[in-house]
Amino acid sequence: MGKTSRLISQLLDRSIQTAWNYKSLWLLGVFAGFGMNFNLETSGQSGATATMEGLGGVTTTIPAPSVWTFVYAIGLFILLNTIAIPSLVSAVRNIDRQGKFRFGASLADGIDVFFSVLALTLAGVILLVGSVVVLGGIVGALFGIAKPLGWSSLVVVIPVGVTILFFYSMMINLSIRDIVIRRASLLGALQTTWRLIMSNLKATIALFLISLCIVGASFIALRFCFYLLRLIIALVTGNPTGELSTLQGLVFGLPFTLIVGGFFGACAESLFTYYYLAIEQPSRDDIWATTGIRDKHTD
Repeated sequence: MGKTSRLISQLLDRSIQTAWNYKSLWLLGVFAGFGMNFNLETSGQSGATATMEGLGGVTTTIPAPSVWTFVYAIGLFILLNTIAIPSLVSAVRNIDRQGKFRFGASLADGIDVFFSVLALTLAGVILLVGSVVVLGGIVGALFGIAKPLGWSSLVVVIPVGVTILFFYSMMINLSIRDIVIRRASLLGALQTTWRLIMSNLKATIALFLISLCIVGASFIALRFCFYLLRLIIALVTGNPTGELSTLQGLVFGLPFTLIVGGFFGACAESLFTYYYLAIEQPSRDDIWATTGIRDKHTD
């Protein structure tokens, strides 16, 4: 386990340095999913509590959104997320090889694999939701039969659920790296990723746990910033709730979103990419053989 710990700690340190030294990655880090989930709460009877994506993290008063507002917001998030993650992978790959990257070239790489990554992500989400529904149905049925039986079932269901989450997270994240770096087909990426996970199981589990810690740290850091902002607003305005208008919420919340969410997003995606490169070590010849062309951004 010592070798695994050293590997993960070295990759984590390198990922933090990359996220800090290449701050332009923070924009992609935000849209990679970090700092994208903030509550916009309403007061009184004029609105409803809603969760919006990527708008800022302060409490604001907004009118009750329509169903289509959520549909558009989710669609926009999926679009940006599907482009941002492979773009980050491309950028970190070039940083690893050349010590630099071009934002436009990385973004072009993300767009180039858009449909493959989208298909992978949607398939993964469908399987994950299906698994949650099945497990939830089993637990609910057992609770319906007898509460002690339901509580006892959690001893099995919770570890199964964590295992499913582990394989879902690792299969999706590492397969995206294989698609971007080797331009592998969807099936080929899944096969490669399964081999990598099973042949490096301890290290991959450690990576999974570290990634959960990064998600938790991102959430805590953002909540702290936003609650601190609300406290300052309450002291200045005399409003004990610290509520803002939607526009004010966007203006004051956006810097925290870009800085905190962007940094943690770039750090997490760099960690997955460096891990893939460390255990797979795809050569240029391998990339050219897979794609049939030379990669103009790394040649």
